[in-house]
Amino acid sequence: ISAQSVTNRIAAPPAPAVPVYGSSAVENTAPSVIEMTYNLALANIVPAASSFTVQVNSTGRTVSSVSVSGTKVMLTLSSPVAYGNTVTVAYTKPSTNPLQTSAGGQAA
Repeated sequence: ISAQSVTNRIAAPPAPAVPVYGSSAVENTAPSVIEMTYNLALANIVPAASSFTVQVNSTGRTVSSVSVSGTKVMLTLSSPVAYGNTVTVAYTKPSTNPLQTSAGGQAA
């Protein structure tokens, strides 16, 4: 027979599970570290510190470093948080090294 078309009925692979942000905390033992928790284990792929925006009492606070371990993302701040401070954190997914699972599911 000559070249004939073939119908491909292979289903697309399922999309990897996406890690979802759960909560953040600053502990007494490390008041310069914000610990962010996700619902899935993350790959050891570390986004740039500039991917995170931290405000303490509505004033920007520099993120000095970022580390990832299991379901946790630790942001080390340029100066510690004090009791009573209001702290907010935001993440903007970068084009390189976004937070993700080992299967490639990327955090929003």
